[in-house]
Amino acid sequence: NTINTGNYSFDLNEKSIGNITFQGVRGIAYNGSYFAVADSGSDTIYIWEGVPGKSDNPTYSLPNLTNLGRIDMNDTHLAIGCYPGGSSFKVLELSSLSAPSYQIIPGQDCPSEVSFNEKGFFIPSDDKIIGWNSISDALAGSSPTMSFGGGTDKTNIGTKMASGIGWDGYHFWVGEYKFSNRLLGFLPSK
Repeated sequence: NTINTGNYSFDLNEKSIGNITFQGVRGIAYNGSYFAVADSGSDTIYIWEGVPGKSDNPTYSLPNLTNLGRIDMNDTHLAIGCYPGGSSFKVLELSSLSAPSYQIIPGQDCPSEVSFNEKGFFIPSDDKIIGWNSISDALAGSSPTMSFGGGTDKTNIGTKMASGIGWDGYHFWVGEYKFSNRLLGFLPSK
């Protein structure tokens, strides 16, 4: 794969969209149908149908979400991480946006980062990344089916204080913070 290295212009460069003035954007997610912005300053996630223009009001607002972290979305669910801690990690079925009914993943604390991708659903947990084949498996309380990183020793092969998670179609990318400040790439064997 090659990356287009041309210059890009902003289609949108605003502190406000429609009737919303952002106070602390923490996360953005887009699934091809919905565009969501997590605003930690207002403890609210704003959701538009499609990518908004500068005068478009959000279609949905999800208020009172304290400790907002990163968000991610697939075709059926919005996952809401939390930062800097607490118990606000939530998952919401997109079909319930007009009357939100939040769910939790049993046994999981407060990941700041969440990731949906073609391999499944992933979060950082205890210095490693864990994943399930589907968000349904995670919500049902099933044990994670995937795990990588963890257990750093003198070889520095594991992960420590993993926060950022990315997937490029081939590798999982994990960003660490605090002590190591590393970027790690993992090639799944399956």
